Amino acid sequence: RERFPRFYNFSPETFIFPRQYSEFVRSFNPMAVDRDPNKESGSNTATSEPAIWIVKPACGRRGENIRVMPESTVPELRVQQSTIVQRYISNPLLIGGYKFDLRMYVLVTSFAPLEIYIHRRGLVRFSTEKYTHDDYENIFVHLTNASVNKKGDSYLREKEIIGKGSKWTTDRLWRYLNDHSGCPRKLWNQICRIVILTIISVVKNIKHDPNCFELFGFDILVDESYKCWLLEVNGSPAIAIGNKIDKMVKEPVLNDLMDVMGFGPDKAPADFGSPFTAHTYGNRSYARKRIRTNKQRHPHSKPTTPTKNIRPCTYQYKDEELKEEWFRSDPYKMVGRFEMIFPFNHRTVEVAKLSRLSHLTHPVSFSKFYIGVLQALVSQSRERKKKRREAESPNSEKKSPKKIRKSKVQRSSGNARRRDTSHRSKRRIRE
Repeated sequence: RERFPRFYNFSPETFIFPRQYSEFVRSFNPMAVDRDPNKESGSNTATSEPAIWIVKPACGRRGENIRVMPESTVPELRVQQSTIVQRYISNPLLIGGYKFDLRMYVLVTSFAPLEIYIHRRGLVRFSTEKYTHDDYENIFVHLTNASVNKKGDSYLREKEIIGKGSKWTTDRLWRYLNDHSGCPRKLWNQICRIVILTIISVVKNIKHDPNCFELFGFDILVDESYKCWLLEVNGSPAIAIGNKIDKMVKEPVLNDLMDVMGFGPDKAPADFGSPFTAHTYGNRSYARKRIRTNKQRHPHSKPTTPTKNIRPCTYQYKDEELKEEWFRSDPYKMVGRFEMIFPFNHRTVEVAKLSRLSHLTHPVSFSKFYIGVLQALVSQSRERKKKRREAESPNSEKKSPKKIRKSKVQRSSGNARRRDTSHRSKRRIRE
C-alpha cells in the first residue's frame, strides 16, 4: 500500500495488536498517548466523527470472539494473543435493510509460475437484523457469519427481500443488482482485480511445490458506492454443506476443483493443461488408480463387486446457470465455472514466468514481475473502458481498413498543409 497506493486501496486500515498498538495510538487516538510508554512525541489531530473498529482474533474461525467498538475504547483494549483491529466499513450496501458480504472461492494451482482461478459462483452471507450504525453490542446487525446468525431469533423468520435464512448465491445477487440499477460486471472486475493484487503480494514468500494447490476464501464487502473491500482471506474456507444454498455453491466448487487438478474419473491431466510448458517448470504428479489383479489379491480376501451408480466428478450445470452476461465473454481459460484470471492473456503468460523461484531470489527480477502484473492490469482496464465506450455510443460503426488508411492520409496531408502555411507566414513576417 505504501509503494502502490493507487492499486492497493481496497483494504480497510488494519493493525495487529499488541505488536502495532503504539502505531494505532500514534495515528488515531492522540488523547491516549500516555497509555503507551513507547509513544513518541507528536500525533495527529482527532477526526470530528469517531470511527468504529472491529476486533477479531488473528487465528479465529466461525465468527468467534468478534467485537465492534468505537475508536475511543480501542486503546483500552488489552489482549494476550495476536488480535486484528480493523477499521469498520460504516456505509455498506444494504439489501432490504440488511448488511451482506461475499465469500468467493479462489484456487491457486501454482505459485511458480503463478496460476489463479476464481469460481463464478460464491456465497452471499447476510446479517439477520437490520443494519444500524450505533448498535455496537448486537452482533446480528454487524456480523454476516452463518455460524453466528443461525443462533439468532430472526434466522428462520421471513425477512424483506432476503427471505428465510441468511444466504444467497452470487447468481441471485447479480440478478438483483442488474434489476435495481446496479452493475454486476463492474463488481466482478473489481473482485478479480483484488484477488490478483492480493496474491501477487505474497508470491515471493511462499515456497513452491509442484504437487500442491490451495483453495482460498476471499471475503468481500460492497459499500453503497459499489466499491469492493477486502475484509480477509481464509486459508481453510469451510466446505461443509449445511443447507440447500451450501449445496448449490460448494458442491460445484469441489467438483470443478477436481476437474482443474485432473482428478476426475474420466479426465486425464492433459485435458486440463497449463499454458506453461512442462519442459521448463516440471510435471505435476497426478493421482493414479492402482489396479490389482487376482494374482495380487490376498488369498483370504473376499472378491469385491463393482459399485454401481458412481457419480461422475463433473458437475452438470443447468442452462439457466450458464446465462452469465455480466462475466467476461471470452475468458482465457474455463474449467467448469472456474475461470483463470491470471494469466489472462498471452502477454501475462510471459509475465507469470518471472514468478519462478529462481527469478524471485533476485529482487530486481521480482520487481519486474510485480510491475509487469500492474501494467497488464492497467492495460486491461483501458481496453474494458474502450469497449464500453464503443458499446454505449449509438452511432459507433467499425471502420474498415481502407477507411482507416484514408483517414490517416487525410490527417497527414492536413498537417503538411498547416506546416506549409506556417512557414510562409514566418517568411512574410521576416520580409
